[in-house]
Amino acid sequence: MPAGTNFHDKLIKIRVNKALDKKEAEFAEAHSGDSDKELLFYLHQQALLIHHTPRKREIVGWRYISTRFGGWDMAIRKSGLKPYPGGEPISQCALIREEIALQEKLYKDHKAEKKKRAAEHRAKAERQKEQSEKWRREHGKPQK
Repeated sequence: MPAGTNFHDKLIKIRVNKALDKKEAEFAEAHSGDSDKELLFYLHQQALLIHHTPRKREIVGWRYISTRFGGWDMAIRKSGLKPYPGGEPISQCALIREEIALQEKLYKDHKAEKKKRAAEHRAKAERQKEQSEKWRREHGKPQK
């Protein structure tokens, strides 16, 4: 994702990074007992899904796999995959594009819910004000 020039872009980038960090941590916890062979099989499966050798950040689990094999390049070598030849920027990979879309939807939903709660709060405050004024009129109490 290119560096955001506005608040929304920066906020989405932060949300994407946090979400991917969480997925990485969950992967590491879930696969800590996997053998090297199982991790290399996973790496091959991911390569088949994306139709090329994965790069760092292009698949969930890249950090854990890098740590286990002494670096990403070493993991790629041990898996028998060919190094990624280059091309599109990492910000355009499917994992990141999907996470951006998800975070934008979650943020939009969050903002809509926040606006709804604020409107409900204003309506409740208005009802309370009307009830107070009605009570004051009925009981002859002076308004403040």
